[in-house]
Amino acid sequence: MKQTSLKITLASAFAAAMMTLAPAAVLSFPAAASAAQMGPEELYANFTGAVKNNRGDVVKKMLAQGYSPNVKMPNGDPALVYAIRADNTDVIDLLLNAKGLDVDKANPSGESALMVAAYKKNVPLVKALLAKGAIVDRTSGWSPLHYAAAAGSSELVDLFIKKGANVNVRTKSGVTPLFMAARIANRPCIERLLKAGARKDLCNDHGQSPADMVRANKTTTDTKLADLLATNKCAK
Repeated sequence: MKQTSLKITLASAFAAAMMTLAPAAVLSFPAAASAAQMGPEELYANFTGAVKNNRGDVVKKMLAQGYSPNVKMPNGDPALVYAIRADNTDVIDLLLNAKGLDVDKANPSGESALMVAAYKKNVPLVKALLAKGAIVDRTSGWSPLHYAAAAGSSELVDLFIKKGANVNVRTKSGVTPLFMAARIANRPCIERLLKAGARKDLCNDHGQSPADMVRANKTTTDTKLADLLATNKCAK
């Protein structure tokens, strides 16, 4: 199985989290300064530098003076997505409660705050995002349920299903959440998805089934898991 056949955009996400921190000079937001006294480039540098370095004090001041919480970081992540990826909790709380926040704003790869929080198995944050109206159900493409299944979080798989997530949503390459759970041979997630109506016969563009994903996992000791997902043929 080629890794690229199940490529998930989290790879670029992790790379973003490892970005070099902004120099201290970028965070030169004086107490007496106001947004009106700064040019757009200086404002952007201060805000994004503060988000990178978990400088809640700077972020709080700038939000209070009207700076948008929806600004995108240099890597393309919305500020909230970046902060969640980096575990910058002080900034996360401020952005999550900021006036005008677009909680579903995604990066160029389509990753939302809810997706990243789900992959990190941050249940309290996932619930907070849902309370802010974050979208769970998607009719196509990568979904929060894909990310919860990829992380092996049966708790979040359950939660998203209860919130109405489509268990058979498919990416452009035909990958369903069941594929992601099967890829890591996670029985609890697989069983929950099957119980909710996930189809075993939905194959990807390479003709691979979820059962094939389990068989390709060389670390699992669950010898009967592939049988649970067995299907005679792929659905057309």
